[in-house]
Amino acid sequence: MYKAILLSIGTPTTLGIYYEDMSQNKENLEEAVYTAKVDNESTLENKAPKLIFILRIDGKTSDVLPLLFLSHNLDKKTAYKSLESLLTPEVLSKCSLAECLIDSSFLKENKEIKHILESLDIKDSIDSIYSNQTNSANRSNYIDKGANLENLDTKHNIYFNEKIDSKTNIDFIKLDCSLTKALYLLSYFMPLNAIYYSRGVGSLSAIKLTHVFLHTLALSSDIKIYATNSFYFSQTNEIKAFANMSFYLKPDSKHVVITDSNVKDYIHIAPSNINDSLDLSTLFLPHRLIHDDFLESCTPLYVTPAV
Repeated sequence: MYKAILLSIGTPTTLGIYYEDMSQNKENLEEAVYTAKVDNESTLENKAPKLIFILRIDGKTSDVLPLLFLSHNLDKKTAYKSLESLLTPEVLSKCSLAECLIDSSFLKENKEIKHILESLDIKDSIDSIYSNQTNSANRSNYIDKGANLENLDTKHNIYFNEKIDSKTNIDFIKLDCSLTKALYLLSYFMPLNAIYYSRGVGSLSAIKLTHVFLHTLALSSDIKIYATNSFYFSQTNEIKAFANMSFYLKPDSKHVVITDSNVKDYIHIAPSNINDSLDLSTLFLPHRLIHDDFLESCTPLYVTPAV
């Protein structure tokens, strides 16, 4: 079963696919699934869905989201040529593939994915499992119990939580392909069971478009949506707002559930510290998807009155 995290605040739009192993005993899954409060950390690590595929697309949110909708509703029996006919040059001129990554261990174990890559003539990615593991672009990351709460893989914009990633070795492989091929590959993971997303902070049009897109998707298909604020994915307590202003999260409020009634207790607006030489706006995907971290309302988080 596959779930996803969608980060569509600004560009590139990022979609992370998480794999949930459903072969485990159902009773064990119900005991403490997806919560960081469980005493047995090794059990939790095995249960929390793991990040196995990352797709980043450059372009306006209004142009990118329809492409994700197309992949979600694509019949697995649909030929690649049929997808090509839907993605006209005009459509593709508005978006471009920023990055397409897949977890090497997942790829090794999945013959169907290998077959898709071969059929799409993406051969370099398969060979790189064996030949480029020591390459700096695919360097493994080893996180031990002594690490900080959030440890960064800045190459792939991923962070790790020490409570569940007590000792992690990951190796993502960059796939050299077109946007059309990346979207076709994305359709393999569809339909999704659930989408978790950043409901933003502020009154950006991207936040409103994401809200409409996801609620439409939820109503038109059997998919659940869950949300949290953008600070959950940020490595600082500052997110750029408008002009020379930024939103700031109150210290030690990282996992607080933000609501309309308490938002001003935790988030305020002040002059920005972000400049051209220091980008603090990058959002990171978590290596593990923790369901209980997404308990906020599935509505835009404006802070200031909506425009």
